[in-house]
Amino acid sequence: LLFRLLVRKKWILISVPLLAVICAFLIQIFSEWKFRSTAQLATGITINDELIDKGSRFNAYEIQVTFINLMEVIKSRAVINQLSYQLLYHDLTAKERPFRNHDREKLEKDLDLDLQKYKAEFTAILKGKIDSLTSLRTTNLFEKKLEDVIKAYGYDYESVLKDLGVARVNISDYIEIEYVSENRLLSAYVVNTICSEFIRYYSNVKLSSSSVSLESLNTIAEQRRQVFESKAEELRVFRANNEIIGAGSESESKLRQIQHYEELIESERHQLRGFQLTVANLESRLQEASAEFNNKLNEDIVTLRRRINTLNDKYTSGGQRNKVLQDSVTLLRRSLQTLLQRAAETSQLTPTELNDLRNRRDEAKVNMEASRDNLASLTKIVNTIRYGIGDYANKEAMSQSIEGEVEVARTEYLAAQARYNEAKAKVLTDRF
Repeated sequence: LLFRLLVRKKWILISVPLLAVICAFLIQIFSEWKFRSTAQLATGITINDELIDKGSRFNAYEIQVTFINLMEVIKSRAVINQLSYQLLYHDLTAKERPFRNHDREKLEKDLDLDLQKYKAEFTAILKGKIDSLTSLRTTNLFEKKLEDVIKAYGYDYESVLKDLGVARVNISDYIEIEYVSENRLLSAYVVNTICSEFIRYYSNVKLSSSSVSLESLNTIAEQRRQVFESKAEELRVFRANNEIIGAGSESESKLRQIQHYEELIESERHQLRGFQLTVANLESRLQEASAEFNNKLNEDIVTLRRRINTLNDKYTSGGQRNKVLQDSVTLLRRSLQTLLQRAAETSQLTPTELNDLRNRRDEAKVNMEASRDNLASLTKIVNTIRYGIGDYANKEAMSQSIEGEVEVARTEYLAAQARYNEAKAKVLTDRF
């Protein structure tokens, strides 16, 4: 009965599988297939390798932040650019079938570039960027063209990131990476390469960060050392050129010299005043002994006598009761007595005495001029010493300023050297 039923429905049984095969064939021919490939990375963040738990506890927030940072590094341009270079390098150098096939003529027309002509140069640049973990420079026209080729192949950062998935597997220690593309080999290549590039990049960053920090500290310490040595040399040259040795004794010696010369100046001034008074006195005596002086003196005596006689007559005719006239007569008579005495003294000088007065006057004038010149010379010496002390004080102040700069440079150098030694010791400890 069952057999008869199957024979009766044989066309249905034959047509359904046949239709399914035909549909599958049509789907295979006309549909766009996508292939997903996945890979997992063990981070080691949540793994405790200690045999004995010492009470340390994981901070969930810090762990989550660490995972987010790692996933962002995986999706960063630095990592994905390396993946892009690897993909294009594979397609340009593949001996077998590349991951993506393009109409070469249309591609070269869109790029306005003969791809086959520059294939060797492009692969060399890609190899150099992969080995050095660096990115293409858009400022370089040739590398900008290579970036356009990467974009035309669909290997640029935006295109790769669009089909890339990076996520933490639940609350485990693993990060899952998946990629979807039209080629199963391409998907597998992408997830495997991005894992290796991430590990290479992250290891290089961790390794170079300590080396760069150590190198930076060493550079800073070397710069501080050069500044210190430069300042020390500047101080040495300045002291040598300005003969700054024994600042205290030098200043004290110059002060003693100034005090000594000031005493000489005061003594010379006293002598000069004496010579000036002597010259003035002798000039006065010689003037009084001259004929013109005697004539004038005689005229003054005659005039004074007349005035006395006139006033005396008025006083007598007035009954000798005018007190003012009496006092005037008395005062004039005293003046007359003084003039008579001077006339008597002048008349007593002989020609020899007059000649002696002239010689003494001339000698006093010579001594006065010599004393004046000596005083000017001593004053000039004192001013020179004082200027020297001022100039020396300025040089000493400059020397002290440079000494301060040397001390600051020395302190900075020692501090930088200490930081470098400490960092170097820490790096060696971490490695071993």
